[in-house]
Parts: sequence; structure tokens; C-alpha cells
Amino acid sequence: MPTASLSVAHMAVGDRRPHIAALIVLDADAAATFEVQHGIADPRPALWPRRR
Repeated sequence: MPTASLSVAHMAVGDRRPHIAALIVLDADAAATFEVQHGIADPRPALWPRRR
């Protein structure tokens, strides 16, 4: 997989399976910079607006 600026490690599993799974580990410093640049005040998913 190509390296993204926010990730430090990633892995995908699912060879010959109906579904795949992925694990992505974010770089904490890069994620914090991304939050500031995109106006994300609190990145906790529990506080994200819910779509109906």
C-alpha cells in the first residue's frame, strides 16, 4: 500500500474472502496537525454529528 502522510503503518487482510479488513495506525503528530488545519476541535467520534 502507498504510504499516506497521516499513517505510520497499515495492513489489509482478506485474500480470497468475501470481505476485507484493514488496520491503519495514525501518526499522532500528523493527525494533530491535520485536525488544526481542518478545524476539527474534538476528534472523538462520539461527538460527531449523527446523520439520519
